[in-house]
Amino acid sequence: MIYQKTKLINLGTYIDKITQIMPLIKILKIHNGQIGIWKINENENKLNLLKSISNEYHPEVNQYKSKHKKNQVLSTKLLANKLYPKHELIKNKLGKPILQPDNISISISNDQDLIVMMASNKKCGIDLQTPKKKIHLIQHKFINKNDFSYNGNIEDLLWTWCAKECMYKIYGVPEIFFKDHLIITRIDENTLNGQCIHDNYLFNCQLNKMLFNNCFLVYTSNFEPN
Repeated sequence: MIYQKTKLINLGTYIDKITQIMPLIKILKIHNGQIGIWKINENENKLNLLKSISNEYHPEVNQYKSKHKKNQVLSTKLLANKLYPKHELIKNKLGKPILQPDNISISISNDQDLIVMMASNKKCGIDLQTPKKKIHLIQHKFINKNDFSYNGNIEDLLWTWCAKECMYKIYGVPEIFFKDHLIITRIDENTLNGQCIHDNYLFNCQLNKMLFNNCFLVYTSNFEPN
């Protein structure tokens, strides 16, 4: 991929006004990095100011028919710039969001009107999910007999789903399958352990649980390749 830096025209002028309308809810300081949590505002007129920013990230955003999807993308650009104004949000050849320069690892998740972005000096993953009571109907697609939630309740299934989403996002390659290659075990009430057993992507990590606005939020730490 040939990367060409996009000029951040007008961003300095408008960022404070946009931030007042689309609040950065919280920045969580974590080991080796930080997490930004952003609430989407549907005021597309303000978001139009961002359409020239980070053109390598969803360059076709202006053609999206869904206003909410468009606002998700534009809000994600703003969140990335708020956290790292000297970096540019782009996608790699697999479609995984990255920052340029690539000295910081990031992971992004969104659900309804919330966006979360994790940044770390180690490979990382984050996932945000609203409660889904029917998740047991698809558990056969992602739960294996080594997961702590193999015979678990809906809440445990949700935590496992979030944890495996986090682990998948670390590399973001289609060769890794949730059921076959990712194993989640419990350490304590707030912490899980993740293991990837794919021959080409062996690693362990810690998975940290928290509830935010009734959403399930999981993020990785202590990533260790094997």
